[in-house]
Amino acid sequence: MENSLKEGLLNGDAAAGGTLWSSYLSLVLVQILSAFGLVYINTAMLEDSSYDGIAFITWRFVGAAPLLVVASAATQPGGFSHGFTISDASRFAVLGLCLVGNQLFANLGVQFAGALVATCLQPFAPVLSAALATALGQERLSWLVVAGLLSAVSGAIVVGLGRAHGGGAADSLVSSTSLLGMLFLLIHAASWAAYCVFVKAAVAKFDGLVVTSAALASGLAAMACVVGLRQLVAPSSLGLHLPPAAAGPLAYWIVAISGVSYVLVARASKRLPASTVALFNSVQPAAGAALSVLLLGDRLRLTDLGLVGILAGLLMVAHRR
Repeated sequence: MENSLKEGLLNGDAAAGGTLWSSYLSLVLVQILSAFGLVYINTAMLEDSSYDGIAFITWRFVGAAPLLVVASAATQPGGFSHGFTISDASRFAVLGLCLVGNQLFANLGVQFAGALVATCLQPFAPVLSAALATALGQERLSWLVVAGLLSAVSGAIVVGLGRAHGGGAADSLVSSTSLLGMLFLLIHAASWAAYCVFVKAAVAKFDGLVVTSAALASGLAAMACVVGLRQLVAPSSLGLHLPPAAAGPLAYWIVAISGVSYVLVARASKRLPASTVALFNSVQPAAGAALSVLLLGDRLRLTDLGLVGILAGLLMVAHRR
């Protein structure tokens, strides 16, 4: 069984072509939803300076974990009936910690560095994911995969930097380019890379909705510890207070990201290698640029041609087998 699981992880691209393309399209949708969410949450930060990232993430887990657990119980009765073990419990605990790191440091990073800088640093996730998956023996890298990673990441950075520093309406969304914010965003990318790698073993045994609900429930427990620790260190903090302007973004992130997107990622991870799943983070800068043009009246820029590199990289990795 161990050998068959490992072989399944190594040959995640060997599914039917139609199924693969549906997985690719679902991951593109995830990045569009995420890009919109970053813009949405950053406007809330600018509207009310009392916004608190830790409170926002806590309420996001409070809303999403029960929602996904109920959905899992309703649609996947007996979801853990395939021999749930202590090893599975520890795996879900790790996935929960990865989600906490991903969400917490994403919000802190946006708070310090701005939404567009955040989208610019998203492409580091697939690089870290490919390195970790290879180190664990989960994937085999080839020159085609490496070239695809370099192409997609370079294109995403070009688009992200052009949007962050090129002037125009979207620049009002960039609050700061502080090194602290960029560090937070790199931790966020590393957490997501680890999630994409470790979720593979979980979805090989359980349905993606079951895995997502268990990971969120574990993350909620970890987030409660974070909040408790902060109250001990900084008792004068605002606790779990959120300004009214954060209500809309919170509802969006609970349903669209923690609900829809995480389940789509888990189910795509059943068929695709971790580095391929994480590589779709490179789409986010292009999605953010498109949203700034369509919703904010921004203009097209020469750096938007970085989209060509993103698409070329995705195609190269998609044909890795």
